[in-house]
Amino acid sequence: MLSSFASHGYIANPTLGATGSRYVSFERFRKKKRPLKTRSWACGTKRRQGSTSCRCVRSALSTTSSSLDRKPPHCSSWRRYNSTVAITTVTMYPTQETGTSIKVPKTKKEEEAEGIVVRGLNERSVVDCKHRIDYIVEKSRDKLPFTHFVGIPLDMGSLTPKVAHLLDDIKQNYANEKTKIHPSVVQRPEKLHLTLLVLRLYNDEDLQRAARVLREIEDDVKRIFNQDDRLKIKGISCMNDDPSIVNVAYLEVVKDIMQQKVLELVEAVSQRYILSGLCTSRDVEGNRLLHATILNSKWRATEADSDSDDDLRTKKVERIPFDITELLETHQDVDLGSHKLMRLELSKMGDRGETGYYTAVQSIPFP
Repeated sequence: MLSSFASHGYIANPTLGATGSRYVSFERFRKKKRPLKTRSWACGTKRRQGSTSCRCVRSALSTTSSSLDRKPPHCSSWRRYNSTVAITTVTMYPTQETGTSIKVPKTKKEEEAEGIVVRGLNERSVVDCKHRIDYIVEKSRDKLPFTHFVGIPLDMGSLTPKVAHLLDDIKQNYANEKTKIHPSVVQRPEKLHLTLLVLRLYNDEDLQRAARVLREIEDDVKRIFNQDDRLKIKGISCMNDDPSIVNVAYLEVVKDIMQQKVLELVEAVSQRYILSGLCTSRDVEGNRLLHATILNSKWRATEADSDSDDDLRTKKVERIPFDITELLETHQDVDLGSHKLMRLELSKMGDRGETGYYTAVQSIPFP
């Protein structure tokens, strides 16, 4: 857990990852004390006997970012204190309890070189601080966004051309002001997939554990599927009953024996990840609706200078529902054929690999 030590104290570099929370670290620089010339502080508060700071400074030492983010008090004692203290933006402050300081890298280069560094006077304080941080992160996990997902890529050579033709038709004939379908809300053919489970993986330890669990699922895949299995995709549907106000439209999986096999795999994946502690029962609710999303209002972007899809997705705006009534009239029963599943992957959201699909952390093949 502790990566290195220094002569002036212990230094730990635990793998915290992008926890979504930032921490404060106060490091007072040694300065020679000067005698006080007044009986009260510049902010108006009375100076206690033996006190070296006013109420403004004392409150800063025991506060979190909610108050530090406000405008600091403009008194001479605060300015004097602020000049001798290095303040890092914070959300939580476990360092006071453990007597340690936390150095958060300011750039991605520093993060890759050093990571987040915890400094303390002894090994016990550093370990206690790391445990405290782990506890805070675990309590906040449910509030953090998902980072990875377990899914079945649908980028097979037999399916991608058909999907590409369908999505091009949607962009050309159905993306207009009347339907409120913008080209940016249309999925890329090479990124089409079935999502079985979404995960929050914010450090290397969880990431490695998630990859290990997926490798264990290979036994379930071999038990459930065989080489002759084919997944049939037919029809377009939406997440609500009114096709004129839609946020998500998707391709449907035909309800047959193959669909039941995939649902059995969904159950196996969910149970294994719940037992591993990487997700909860709340995270797997609704996973039994098999769908391949082709339109999503959360992808909507403003017009960019470039015509590329990547640029169109850089500036996100509020979710605006779209109308697929006309689309369903002509494509509701569109048949995209039957296809052999190639692999099951743990992928990172947002990142794309060389093929255009999401970057794979771990992959296992279907029979």
